[in-house]
Amino acid sequence: MSAEEASHNGDSDLENTLDDDSVTTVFHDPVNYNVKHPLHNAWTMWFDNPGKKANALSWSQNLKELVTFDCVEDFWGVYNNIVKVSELQLNSNYHLFKRGIRPEWEDPANEKGGKWVIQFPRTKTGEDINNLWLYTV
Repeated sequence: MSAEEASHNGDSDLENTLDDDSVTTVFHDPVNYNVKHPLHNAWTMWFDNPGKKANALSWSQNLKELVTFDCVEDFWGVYNNIVKVSELQLNSNYHLFKRGIRPEWEDPANEKGGKWVIQFPRTKTGEDINNLWLYTV
């Protein structure tokens, strides 16, 4: 229905809406636009940099819990503010597990788990590596 048709039908609210040049955005009304998009599970990101002489005990002690997130917006906040995968020191790792599960074989939730390892040719750029990691996550 056009604005002209609406005015003939007495629908002045529609006419006012169509004639109104102002657009409400998140910047005008942050309370009503502050929406979170929940994930099915909460996820915890971990980090380790075992170094050259790591053993099982020191590896466990070296494991650091970085952050837990449970919505899309918080994921992007984390992703955009951590060191890019291509810039990590050699043998450093990010681990992404459901909240409450440690990235250790000893955790009962990992009893039948596995591990993905990807080796890149030296010709791959940092951007290629970062994109593959993001697409996998």
